[in-house]
Amino acid sequence: PELHVYSVINSVLVALLVSLLVAVILLRTVWTDIAKYSRLRSILDIPEDKEALPLAEDETGWKLSAGDVFRGPPSPGNLCALVGSGAHLSAVGFGAILTAAAGLVSPVVRGGLMTWVLVLYFVLSPVGGYVAARQVIELSRSKTGWKRACVVAQSAFFLPVYALLIVLNVFIWHTGSVGGAPWWIMLALFALWAVVCLPASLIGGRAAARRPPTENPNATNLIPREIPAGGGGRCLRHPVAMALLSGIMPYALVLVEWQFVFSSMFEYHAFYAYGFLLFTMALAALVSVEMSLVGTYLTLCAEDYRWWWRSFISGGSLGLYLFAFCVYYLAAGLDPVTGLTPALLYLGYSAILCGGVFLTFGSLSFLGCYAFVRAIYKAVKAD
Repeated sequence: PELHVYSVINSVLVALLVSLLVAVILLRTVWTDIAKYSRLRSILDIPEDKEALPLAEDETGWKLSAGDVFRGPPSPGNLCALVGSGAHLSAVGFGAILTAAAGLVSPVVRGGLMTWVLVLYFVLSPVGGYVAARQVIELSRSKTGWKRACVVAQSAFFLPVYALLIVLNVFIWHTGSVGGAPWWIMLALFALWAVVCLPASLIGGRAAARRPPTENPNATNLIPREIPAGGGGRCLRHPVAMALLSGIMPYALVLVEWQFVFSSMFEYHAFYAYGFLLFTMALAALVSVEMSLVGTYLTLCAEDYRWWWRSFISGGSLGLYLFAFCVYYLAAGLDPVTGLTPALLYLGYSAILCGGVFLTFGSLSFLGCYAFVRAIYKAVKAD
C-alpha cells in the first residue's frame, strides 16, 4: 500500500507539471494569437494608449491553415472506425475498473473480472458505433458511410484478438495442456459478437446519424494549401518523433501500477488496488490528451494541417511504450521462461492488452484534439 501511495503522489505531480506546461504554452500562446488576429485588447491587457497592431503585418502560424484544417485525412473511414473502437474500449475499461474498485466484482473469484469485462463489451457496443458514425458524418459532411464505420469499429479490435486467441489456443492444445479454451467456447464467443455486438453498434450508429453534421468554423478551400517544407524543429514535428515524445509522460505515470498488474497476471500475485489503478489511468488519459494537444498545436503553427492521424497515434503511443516494457519484463522481470509456448502466450496476451491501450488513449486524444481545434478556429473567424 505504501508503494501505491508513492506512485499516486508521483502521478499527481507529473500530471500537475504537464497541466501547467499546457496552460502556459497553449492557453497563453493560443489566446495571445487570438487576441493578435482579432485585436482583442482585453485578453492581452494592452493599455489603450498603445498603437494598434499593424494591419499590414503578415499573418503566420496556425491561422494560415484555417482553410485546410478541416480537410479530411487519408483513409478517414478507417480513422473514424479506430476512434469508435477506442471509445468503446474506453467505456469498457472504465466500467470494469470502476466496478472492481467499488467491490462489486471480487478479484478473488477466478475469471470473475474477465466475465464482467465481456459483459460490458457486449452491452456497451452502441458506444463504439455512435462515436464512429458521428466522426464519419463530421468528416464527410454527409450521412453516408456510417454503417461501414460501425462494422469496422467493432471488427478493428475483436477480430485480430479473436484470431490471436485461436493461434494461442492451437499452441496450448499442441502441448496437451487443459488451460486453453474449448473450441465450442470460441465458437460461442464469435456467435455472440456477430449477433449482439454488430447490431448494437449499428443501433448506436443510427442514433448518431439522426443528427446533421456540425457546422465547421471555417470553410475548406477547394485547392489544398502547400505545406512549408522548412522551419525550425522539423525533426520534432515528424509523426514518429511526436508520437514517441507524447508517450513518455503517460508512461511515467502508469509504470508502477503496470508492474503490479503484470505481477498479478503472470506471477499469480493478487491485485486489489483497483482504486489506485483507476485514479492513475485517469491521470494518464488526461496527460496523454494534453501532450497530444501540444503536438497538434505545434503542427498547426508550422502551417501543417495534417493533424488527424498524428493526434490519434500520439495518444496511442502509450501502448507502444507499454509493449516495450512487456518485452523487457519478459527478459528481466519474470522467472526464466522455458519453451516457445509460454513465451508466445505472454507476448500474445501482452499484445492484446497494449493494443487496447493504444486504441483507448488514441481515441481520447483524437477527440480532445478535435474539440481543441474547433474551439480555437471558432474563436477566430477567418476571412
